[in-house]
Amino acid sequence: MIWHLVGLFLTAVVSLSVAWWVHQQTGDRAGTAMSTVMVLHAGMAVLAAGELLSESVRMMLFFKVLWLSLVSALPVPWFLFAVYYTGREH
Repeated sequence: MIWHLVGLFLTAVVSLSVAWWVHQQTGDRAGTAMSTVMVLHAGMAVLAAGELLSESVRMMLFFKVLWLSLVSALPVPWFLFAVYYTGREH
């Protein structure tokens, strides 16, 4: 389990680093959408780690519901990124 937690921690750190870098490099809507995707991705990694570290079923379900809400929200910024990146916002 420790390697899963290390992987999730690294995923969160790399995702937040990429979000910060993209935000610093671009000021357009595509960059904002990609930064949002990366922040959601980092949040999903943190919530998955919380689920792994939970000692009760109730806490595991709490983290799982939050994780599923982020998974459900993720297609919107991905779609917006694709639209803005390809210049098809019309």
